[in-house]
Amino acid sequence: MQKKDRSIYSKYVLTHIKEHLLALLFMCGSSCVGLLIPIVKIFDNVIPQKNISLLIKLIILELIFYFIQSLTKYIANIIYVRLGNNINLELKEMLLNKISKLSGTFFSTKKTGDLITLILEDVNAFESLMVNSLATLLSDIIIYVPICCYVLYLQSILFICLLIIHPLLWFINRKMTDCIYGESRNYKKSITYSNSKIEEFLSSLLEFVLANSSNYHLHKIKKSLDEVRKSSNTLEYTIERRNATMEILTALTTILIIGVGGFCVVFDKMSIGGLMVFLQYSGRIF
Repeated sequence: MQKKDRSIYSKYVLTHIKEHLLALLFMCGSSCVGLLIPIVKIFDNVIPQKNISLLIKLIILELIFYFIQSLTKYIANIIYVRLGNNINLELKEMLLNKISKLSGTFFSTKKTGDLITLILEDVNAFESLMVNSLATLLSDIIIYVPICCYVLYLQSILFICLLIIHPLLWFINRKMTDCIYGESRNYKKSITYSNSKIEEFLSSLLEFVLANSSNYHLHKIKKSLDEVRKSSNTLEYTIERRNATMEILTALTTILIIGVGGFCVVFDKMSIGGLMVFLQYSGRIF
């Protein structure tokens, strides 16, 4: 992110700081409630003792916690949806006002397709960065420390194994994400070029018809749309490749946790409930 981009980003964060803090509060509340769900107690104490009444009470308590967790997450998402729509509208109005005040020289050198892409796609990308990415980052940072401490308390050996594996998973994911970013840029370029050709064709259609060159320009548009199709397919294939690879690696990590954790349970180094909770929470931080 360039210095100018960081300045714009910081401006919108500070402008809507109240909404960000309120949504963050609900998101953290949702994450913290998840830590209170009594899974360990159910598997380690209630089920072995066959205490039906206590089991029913804990199940009801667990349902209440899940309801509160879902409700707080829903409220946070609603706040961020409204915030995202407001930012999207503000940016589009700002761009349109600025474009309307520019001189004719600008429009003689700037393609309309570029402006359309800027207003429609780039604004949406900035909105996503402002809302989804920032919300996820802040929420993960706040909840990361207590979850790490909890899973370390449950079983230090398993936690160390995950610490060793995590850098490898991060490196693979980073490389594949870079490939997706590169294909996204190619797709954006093809979309921009195609929009420019379509806008040029529609705005000058009468001239092309009189000059008997409409078929030539239609051929160029079809060629540009074919490039859009190819770049879109390549982008989708790259995304699916990344998803499939990470799913396989995540499954292998889960098998490792079950295997090592199973030995810990057999040798009384860990309870079954602790292993279940470790599986649940390790997926949130790794």
